[in-house]
Amino acid sequence: MKRKGFSCLLLILMMVFVVAYSSVVAYSSDDEAVPANGQYDFKFADTELRHNFMAQAEDYLLKTMYGGVPVFANSSFQIFSGRLQPLSEQFVPLMGFGILYGQLSEDDSTVIMDDGQPGKPGEYTYRRAASTSITQFNQWLYEGSDESDRMEWFYDSPYDFHFNNDLTGYQLVPSMAADYPQPVNPQILPTGKEVSRDWRIAFRDDLEWVFHPDTDAAGLSTTIDANDFYQTYKMALEKQWFRAISGGGDFLSGATVIEKAEEFVNETAKWEEVGIKLIDDYTIEFTFTENQSEWNVKYFMASFVMTPIHLGLYERVGDRYGTDAHLVAYHGPFYVEYFEADKIMRYKRNEKFHTPDLVSGFTGMNVLFIEDSEMRFKEFEDGKLDWTGIPSGKVVEYRNHPSVKRAPGATTFRIMINGLETAEKQREKFPDGYWLPEPILANQNFRLAMYHAIDRQRLAHDVVKTSDPQAYHFTDAYLVDAEEGIAYRDTEWGKIVAADMSPATYGYNVDAAKAYYQEALRETIDAGFYRSGDIIELSLLIFSGSESQALFGDFIKQTFEETFNDPDTGIKVVIEVEPTEFPAIYTNYMQVGEFDLSIGGISGSALNASSFLSQYRSDNVGGFTLNWGFDTNIPEIEVAYTDYDGELVKELWSFDAIHQALQGPAEVKDGALVKEN
Repeated sequence: MKRKGFSCLLLILMMVFVVAYSSVVAYSSDDEAVPANGQYDFKFADTELRHNFMAQAEDYLLKTMYGGVPVFANSSFQIFSGRLQPLSEQFVPLMGFGILYGQLSEDDSTVIMDDGQPGKPGEYTYRRAASTSITQFNQWLYEGSDESDRMEWFYDSPYDFHFNNDLTGYQLVPSMAADYPQPVNPQILPTGKEVSRDWRIAFRDDLEWVFHPDTDAAGLSTTIDANDFYQTYKMALEKQWFRAISGGGDFLSGATVIEKAEEFVNETAKWEEVGIKLIDDYTIEFTFTENQSEWNVKYFMASFVMTPIHLGLYERVGDRYGTDAHLVAYHGPFYVEYFEADKIMRYKRNEKFHTPDLVSGFTGMNVLFIEDSEMRFKEFEDGKLDWTGIPSGKVVEYRNHPSVKRAPGATTFRIMINGLETAEKQREKFPDGYWLPEPILANQNFRLAMYHAIDRQRLAHDVVKTSDPQAYHFTDAYLVDAEEGIAYRDTEWGKIVAADMSPATYGYNVDAAKAYYQEALRETIDAGFYRSGDIIELSLLIFSGSESQALFGDFIKQTFEETFNDPDTGIKVVIEVEPTEFPAIYTNYMQVGEFDLSIGGISGSALNASSFLSQYRSDNVGGFTLNWGFDTNIPEIEVAYTDYDGELVKELWSFDAIHQALQGPAEVKDGALVKEN
């Protein structure tokens, strides 16, 4: 492994409230953009305007490569057994294929169960596998996506996403809630949007708990009402349970902060001051620090986390609550009948669920825990599973199988870049680090050269095989306006992003790559960084233990070394591929600037793409900045729109200011976001 050193690791109504303007081409090239100034809040602006600003921000990332070089997206190939009939034959963003709402055409007596024997006649058990077991049943304490995937089957939520009538999209409807959120003292914005800081949620009067057969439930209440929600929220904040105070969608952070919740956690406010009030046995009122729309409130409550624990059982078992399947109570469409860590989890349909017809196709579900993807697929081939993902080694063989479906993912994997250029800048940013940066990575022309050098279609389909070619930062899974239900990539604004960067070939243009490389060499030679005959050694970190990542690393090495070999100066790039363990590849290298190039990928809220822009800001406000050597608060982005008075304006914005304005109130001065010290 090559080392250059030792590594370590509300709304404020806008002073100019804007509405949409359909096209920036109405302005001539002679129109001069003026820096934006004032208070802006685009959180409740119309869809066109939000898409406009979002597109300009993503286009900026691609023109500068400040967010890294997009290479592929994490799609997957899935295969279904002959008896599994999902609700939708087409993949629908957020909803998938609707397996939960599907049917099994034959009962368990026709298939082999996990014990190697045929199942019982009259039972319809959906059989699948997962890579890791669950370690936590208390929804307020879970940490990983694997636990979330298990919990969504045995916990309900106040509001839930269902397919729309024609199975082309989704709708967010009441589930444990009895009705849609009701505003208290609402105000109507100039766009017609109704907002309020205070919202009431009424709960159903037929909600019931169900217990594991081994649970000591004698004398415990079986009914659920608003008191359970209210007391759980209080306990979660008192005990500072993880999902109550962090992780997104909690009471303290993001766009739906509850009034005085943080002060209560810090013991500077009493519970009575917190914006969570019990109105009656079936109604709770929330007071947020900023105005919210009905959709915001529904989305905030569309999580199984925002449901109660069984307070009586918690009092009986204490902090053991949720540590095993019989030390918790359930209220979802299924409950856990049997659990053996790292081996199997068996669900049974909850006959007390308020809407049993919702999941009438299954009487239960079995989840085998098998870490190796090849072993999971072998179980499917042996007839023991109804669904599984196809490992990369089997993709070519099964890609055209009639039971195979492709599911696009939400993560764009990027080549992250350390563009700090010099040792002085590196030490200034990371005073405790040891890395010596490579100057050419700070050059914008070289970053663009890397973008255009990669044949993404070949990489995704022929090399990595289980991925999609991706030339953008946001995949088809993301929406900017969740109420509209239209994928951001499919909007007219999404289509203008990087329109002049070879979109038909996913950005691949070897001639452009070589031209950008030559220009980068000219600039860096003039700056005194290189001279004729130099060899530029760059390390590329990849995830260790993955065959597809090893193939990816070899592909990038070959591509860059062939493309970046200038005959005039004799300067060539040499790539050393370095397999690196997860999560150290992030925490010990990318996040602390101890690298040249590295593969990496994180995803955001698919229903609020603009919130994910925080991860690209150079001030690391999102806590996960992975590229270094630039300033995203410089007003370099021209945005044209029509203001509330109908005036056409063309303004200069910084990336940071756009992100903040799309999320809520933003003070902008001379085009830059004004930040608190």
